[in-house]
Amino acid sequence: MKNIEIGLRGGQRVRISELHQYRTYEGMLCGLPNEHINARIIESALEDAQALLSSAKPYLVPPKVTRRMGWAQSQGSGASWFLRLHHLLHRRIGGAQPLESEAVGELDEESRAGQFLPSIVCLAVFEELRTCHILTVVWFQDHFAPQIAADIQAQIQGIDWDALSVEYLR
Repeated sequence: MKNIEIGLRGGQRVRISELHQYRTYEGMLCGLPNEHINARIIESALEDAQALLSSAKPYLVPPKVTRRMGWAQSQGSGASWFLRLHHLLHRRIGGAQPLESEAVGELDEESRAGQFLPSIVCLAVFEELRTCHILTVVWFQDHFAPQIAADIQAQIQGIDWDALSVEYLR
């Protein structure tokens, strides 16, 4: 990987010495992401960064969350898709009363929309060679690096390096 260098607003120049990436919803089998699922994904990414990259507490660039319909719901009427799934489950496992199409139709688009994080999780160790300091940074973006999304790069440039980075021995 080509060295990725970023000039910080505090005057330091840092570069990525280690980078790990994976798909945000890798392993999610069904359903739509929501606030709870996304909070767990972010928490897990921070834990992964600390364990994998063994540094002090990682810094999280706050991710943007977008609300949109899930892929299955965008294939047609969200209500009819939900109704078909509910009736199938009712026949297979019993228990719940079948929903009537009018009740499902009352679900507004907002209640059927998922809350999506950007599709790629990035965990990186940034180092400044002049002072031998490092900082692990976690962010979410819509494509695999080496390119860092412009809005993410702007947020990284604003990091208070002196307050958050830790000294390391070479």
